[in-house]
Amino acid sequence: LRLLGSDSAETLVVVRKSAQIGFTQLGLAWLGYIVDAAPADTIVVFPNIKAVTDFNRTKLHRSIAGSPKLRRKVFEQKSRSADGSTTTTKQFPGGSIVLTWSSSSADLRSKTVKYAFCDEVDEWPLDLDGQGDPMAMVDARQKAFHETADYKKFVGSTPTIKGASRIDQLFEAGDQRFFEVPCPHCGEYQRLVFKNLKFGAAYPFNASYACGHCGAHIEHHHKRAMVRAGRWVATAPGPGRHPSFHVDALS
Repeated sequence: LRLLGSDSAETLVVVRKSAQIGFTQLGLAWLGYIVDAAPADTIVVFPNIKAVTDFNRTKLHRSIAGSPKLRRKVFEQKSRSADGSTTTTKQFPGGSIVLTWSSSSADLRSKTVKYAFCDEVDEWPLDLDGQGDPMAMVDARQKAFHETADYKKFVGSTPTIKGASRIDQLFEAGDQRFFEVPCPHCGEYQRLVFKNLKFGAAYPFNASYACGHCGAHIEHHHKRAMVRAGRWVATAPGPGRHPSFHVDALS
């Protein structure tokens, strides 16, 4: 999240992920930061309207209600007032958060935004009723900030079809960061890979992980300390490459 802070020079952060690893919670934390510390107009784009309503009801609304600081800053919801918040628009001093979905051309083509949070982009249409790529529409809404380069776009998704995946393309265009953890036996850092998971043939199966360096078996009770000592390693660094993270269920 520090890469999305106002003191970061990065304008695009990408996360290729497994399902249910907490990516939406990261986006929620970023939205809270925007409201409290870096107010500006923001768009949040989900693949469909159900995801919009679920996010508002089960995550965003609860976060605002449960945070005294956010509750003081986000205007109350008023059904007939342009000054108040609504189900899909949260107003606060210095900015707003608009929740929309990837098939809503009206929202994707409306006013300029400084920040964009794009969720599950592999489920977005590639073309919106002949009007173009919805991702290109999001990018166009941030053009006013290209000169100052202080805009931010946070993109994440679980990959779908290899060769036609938005998130694969965005990840590979970035610096391709993988999470490495130290073996509790030999101390060597490594990326966790599925082929090194070992299982017994009979119940209770006795699953463990074989270290890629020393071959020692790593038990589940080692995992918490390993993850806490982990580090991100960029495997394709270079000029013009944005931060791109691979996050899977193993880590």
